[in-house]
Amino acid sequence: MPAIGFRPQYVPLILSGEKDQTIRRQRRRPILPGDRLYFYTGMRTPQCQAIGTAVCHETLQLWISREGIFRWWSGVGVGHVLRHRELIEFARRDGFGTVADLHGVLASMNELPAVFDVIRWTAFTPDESRLTAGR
Repeated sequence: MPAIGFRPQYVPLILSGEKDQTIRRQRRRPILPGDRLYFYTGMRTPQCQAIGTAVCHETLQLWISREGIFRWWSGVGVGHVLRHRELIEFARRDGFGTVADLHGVLASMNELPAVFDVIRWTAFTPDESRLTAGR
């Protein structure tokens, strides 16, 4: 039952389906395809709210350099370098307008270079309280 916290600015993107992946530091117990994911905003605060649930359909490892080079990680070594078009689509799927924005946020929160987990999901279902809040 992995719980994943998101900043408030990503909630509309998750609800609309525009954001269908997240980049996270590697966990002791990795998230695996088939895991039910529970999404929240404001985790560990009194303002915590459920966003919804989804099913993990894919996890990938991504190596990111200080200089902004993104490579898929094979676990044994560094693999395929993401090219310009791939990077633009990758950043968009994660809720960023530009690759520079994505790299800037990751660099501000982590020491680079580093390997991250990319968690992708399907079957997103909004939390029931979000569906009835507007009624």
